[in-house]
Amino acid sequence: MRVLIIEDSKIVSLQLQRQLENRDHKVDIADNGKQGFLLATSKHYDVFLTDIVMPQWDGFKFIEAMEVVNPKVPIIVISGSCVPDELNKRLESHVNVIASLEKPIDFKKLFSHISSLKEQSSASVQKMGRIVCTIGPASDTMKTIGKMIVAGMDVARLNFSHGTYEQHEKTLNNIRKAEKEWGKPVAVLLDLCGPKIRTGKMQGDGAQLVPGKTIRIVVGPVEGTAECISTITPEVLADLREGDPILLDDGLLELKVVSEGADEVVCEIIVGGLLKSSKGINLPQTSLSLPSLTTKDEADLQWGLDHSIDYVALSFVRSPVEIIDVKAIIAKSGKRDIRVIAKIEKPEAVE
Repeated sequence: MRVLIIEDSKIVSLQLQRQLENRDHKVDIADNGKQGFLLATSKHYDVFLTDIVMPQWDGFKFIEAMEVVNPKVPIIVISGSCVPDELNKRLESHVNVIASLEKPIDFKKLFSHISSLKEQSSASVQKMGRIVCTIGPASDTMKTIGKMIVAGMDVARLNFSHGTYEQHEKTLNNIRKAEKEWGKPVAVLLDLCGPKIRTGKMQGDGAQLVPGKTIRIVVGPVEGTAECISTITPEVLADLREGDPILLDDGLLELKVVSEGADEVVCEIIVGGLLKSSKGINLPQTSLSLPSLTTKDEADLQWGLDHSIDYVALSFVRSPVEIIDVKAIIAKSGKRDIRVIAKIEKPEAVE
């Protein structure tokens, strides 16, 4: 068995180590819960032996963390600082704890528990990249964010396409509290929404677009049908050229421009389906005259400069100039050195 001992008493940990190694078990030792967590997430173990009262992370914090990242590895608690009944009551809710033993250790009981265990069949996964997580209404509590940090989140993304400044500030405060509680720094990314191009309002529950048929996109606001729709950003129509593809609803539907015009474009439906109100429009091959940094984006960036944001992401980047412009705003503010990320979403950005 591969055993990890988490114990701050040198005498107890050495005693455990000798007894385990005498029975041909492989042993590593950590002297607090946090150090144990780092070992447990970087190497492969079959069982954890942990004390409860320790500096930095105590045993309960270690158990809680392992429930998130590796709940299949059994834990045996060894403690001399808690009343047994009270300890067992607190441990009842932790399904990964299979037993608790008092100090001085009854090695006969300990080895009885270990002999009943099976070796873990899969090795620990080594994380080779960075994990970026979008924090939204389903995950913005301090408790959930803490679990995400333990599970490996490196960057917390705040999507400024949605939410108010008050909501984002509450989320940001919860991120900072959670990273402090778990002792792991997390970068916070402010994702600017950029120029939002969406369809207008549709009649009823939407319209079914049929491949091979044509549909018009017009400048004026109309209730959309299978024959005619509008957009909340009508200025993009003048940029469309014959043959340009138009992707709707995250690419689920596809149109192709067959007739261009500043007030109206006519498109062939290539990939059909149900089109509902306010669905995204992506123009992957169209050179847009819209600026990447909108008035809303500038206000959002200023908010980030006034708060503890680490990175800002610019959407729909088309040229280096747009990144340089954002960096100039940051530098001119003199407030904070926020790093800039270019989101590669258009062919111009790749070039």
